[in-house]
Amino acid sequence: MLKYLRAFTSIEILITLIIVGILTTVGIIGFREVIQNNKAVTTSNALVASFAYARSEAIQQASLVSICPAANSNLLSCASNGNWANGWIIFLDPTNTGTISDTDNILKVHQALELGTQVNSNLTRFTFNASGFLISGVDTVNISASGCTGNNGRQLTLTSTGRTDIVQSAC
Repeated sequence: MLKYLRAFTSIEILITLIIVGILTTVGIIGFREVIQNNKAVTTSNALVASFAYARSEAIQQASLVSICPAANSNLLSCASNGNWANGWIIFLDPTNTGTISDTDNILKVHQALELGTQVNSNLTRFTFNASGFLISGVDTVNISASGCTGNNGRQLTLTSTGRTDIVQSAC
């Protein structure tokens, strides 16, 4: 007596592969959105930490300390616009000129942002005095990432007392 072996037909295999492909595509698209949403949150956390560090250094060193967007990837000079994509620099600014007169004055740097992450401000630097107050003027910093969705952008507002307020904003 002959026994028949049961196997998958090519149509069954093809349908299974199509379903797996569709589910994988949907999962990857959803995962990409999560990554993009987290870029804005991560960048805002890093910037808030940098503002707090600059403020505490100003108090500790009893000197003016500024934080500015980097002009380029060498992180040695401030940009003349409010685009923070190249990273930022925290430095001693005793003359309140907003320029880095000596590389020994650089306290900390943050490397360039990941591609697609935007940080924009109207001010080209924020300066804290020895009391921790913001003397460069109150401003809002907007943070978003291309491909983020909903209210996963961030808006940071620096108050004159040096405090940073964070609110969610639309991407």
